Amino acid sequence: MDLTTETLVLFSPDGICLDIDSHTDLWFLQEDYLLGKNIIELLPNHTYQKAIIDFQTVLSEKTTINRKYRIPLQKGLFYAECKLIPYDGNILCRYTDITNRENIKMKLEQTNSEMHEVQRISRIGKWKINVQTQELSINGYLYEENESNIKSYLLNKCPDFFIPEDREKILQWLERQTKQLSQENISYRVRIHNQINYMNAICIIRHQVPNGNIILEGIVQNVTEIHQRRNDINTLTHIVFNVDESIYGAYEDGTMKFANQIFRNNHHLKIDEDISQYKIYNLNVHFVENAKVWSKRIETMKNKVSVKFNLNHPFKDNPKILALEGKFYKVTEDDGSCSYWSFSHDISDRLRYETEMKRFNQLMDSILSNFPASIIVKDVDDDFRFLYCNLEAIKKYKFNKSITNYIGKNIFDIFPINRARKEQEEDIRLLHSNVPYHTIYQEIDKNGNLVYFDKRKLIISNPDFHTMILDIEWDITEQELLKQEYLEARDKAEESDRLKTIFLANVSHEVRTPLNAIVGFSNLISNCKNEDEHKEYAHIINESSNRLLKLIDETLYLSKIESGDFHPLIQQFDIVNLLSSVYDTCIGFTPQGVKLICEQPSANIIMHSDIKVINRILSILIINCYKFTSKGYVRYGVKNYKDTLEFYVIDTGRSISPDEKDKIFGLFTKYNYGNGGAGLELTICHALVKVMGGTIIAESEIGKGSKFTFTLPKDKNKN
Repeated sequence: MDLTTETLVLFSPDGICLDIDSHTDLWFLQEDYLLGKNIIELLPNHTYQKAIIDFQTVLSEKTTINRKYRIPLQKGLFYAECKLIPYDGNILCRYTDITNRENIKMKLEQTNSEMHEVQRISRIGKWKINVQTQELSINGYLYEENESNIKSYLLNKCPDFFIPEDREKILQWLERQTKQLSQENISYRVRIHNQINYMNAICIIRHQVPNGNIILEGIVQNVTEIHQRRNDINTLTHIVFNVDESIYGAYEDGTMKFANQIFRNNHHLKIDEDISQYKIYNLNVHFVENAKVWSKRIETMKNKVSVKFNLNHPFKDNPKILALEGKFYKVTEDDGSCSYWSFSHDISDRLRYETEMKRFNQLMDSILSNFPASIIVKDVDDDFRFLYCNLEAIKKYKFNKSITNYIGKNIFDIFPINRARKEQEEDIRLLHSNVPYHTIYQEIDKNGNLVYFDKRKLIISNPDFHTMILDIEWDITEQELLKQEYLEARDKAEESDRLKTIFLANVSHEVRTPLNAIVGFSNLISNCKNEDEHKEYAHIINESSNRLLKLIDETLYLSKIESGDFHPLIQQFDIVNLLSSVYDTCIGFTPQGVKLICEQPSANIIMHSDIKVINRILSILIINCYKFTSKGYVRYGVKNYKDTLEFYVIDTGRSISPDEKDKIFGLFTKYNYGNGGAGLELTICHALVKVMGGTIIAESEIGKGSKFTFTLPKDKNKN
């Protein structure tokens, strides 16, 4: 055991260290640390998970296991190569420390990985050629950026790999390297996957093998990307030179480094002129009038990379250019010095457009602010927040004085909760249907008047900006009232035309009947010799004349009322006197078997109105009731209320049918003239009540009679 460099450890089946022969300075492999302890349990978890399986396998299968273990301890990371041998019911472990070897191996692997990564990024490979056999092998990351491979060619049999015009150049270069190794590099092109690739190669080893063949070895780099970038730079330079912006570059001392075409044109420099002969401050450049100004400009850039600038009227000899806008940059050169670059563009068109837009916006704002409709614009994509509202909207919704208070607010910030929810429902419905919303609604204003509004909502959408809702409301109260007046006038005209037709039809009948009687009996009376017949004919002629006269009188009276030429005479009187006067007027016309009853009020009632008109209304109603009452009574009276008087006339005569009840105040209805009347009495009665500022109704119950009630104000002047 003294002859070996391995540390021998004897374990019991339970992992207890029974004996140890240490040939190492490692602190955890010393006798005083391990002897008598359970070594398996002392192992760190990572090592324990592997070692316990191997330990059990050796015991159960009586087999030897060779294994490498990684042992991460608090004082460092260690590596061990262990051979576990079954030994007389126990396990003998031959422990070899390989920490240094593993560390060197990992270092080499890391270095190799780094080298491969450099080769991959730089697209570098190795080449080797046997000059006599023309066998060429290339390996590395030349063709596919992430793949290292080895490719072999016969130089004289691969015409498709090398570009034909470069083959001769390659052969001549190889011939020179064969004669004498040099640091001469060569650039050539190859075709890979039908794409041209640019290569740069150098030879670093030349040696001769025993058979006399010469071997050349070297390094090759795929510089296609560099070549492409060089082309890109040339293209970019061409673009920058011809771009619409004015671009120049200058060194710290003011020496010009670059100037593109626009800059040269603005400062009267030739396109092919050597710009390096000028100083920037000698070219009358905007914002760099002299060397002092340039130095000050450079000083301000010490702690900055770029600054923005605007110049108004930069060229006195070109007033069309109103302003320039640009940036001034500091660029660190490869040698550590700095250059300064200016990029500016003509913003004259933009300024003209902005001026025109300001003028247009001011015009539109003036129009919309004074437009007689409330206008609100909401942003759908920003929680329906207000983008605009005009003065009319502020007045209508009682907003604060400043419109700007409402920009960015939504409907719940401005309207009461119920109104806001209603507006939200309308907006969401409009958004889903994409159909313009239109309604006419009414509300009560602060003065208690009914007002009408025409409300329209529509969606304004464009891919270039957020979707908006335009909300417009007009106050159309005046139009609605005119419309209602027109409809009422039209209905009234149609009704008047209808009534006129009925009136003419009935009046012609009413006139023809007494006229026929007058003419007929006048002819008879001239030939009549009997005195009794003569008296009878004369009586019929007289009655027909009176009836015709009454018809004409009532027609003219009704026409006077309807035309507005009737003016009541307002005076103060006692209701008791009125009712007594009516009784005196009607008692003489009371039919036999019918009793006229006047129900006087319990207290005196003073009224300001036209006593004659009210007398006539009551008389018409009472006499009309006589026509349909053969027995019983007709009674009338008045009920006193605070500001009104309710007059009534009740009979026990024939009831009015439901169909007739709604028509009795019309012209020439059956109930109106059915018993000898001219057919206008109740129509006149209705018209007079209306003129006096009251209302009249008729009520009837089958088998019990009828009741007429009309209500008038106590004081017609107040009404």
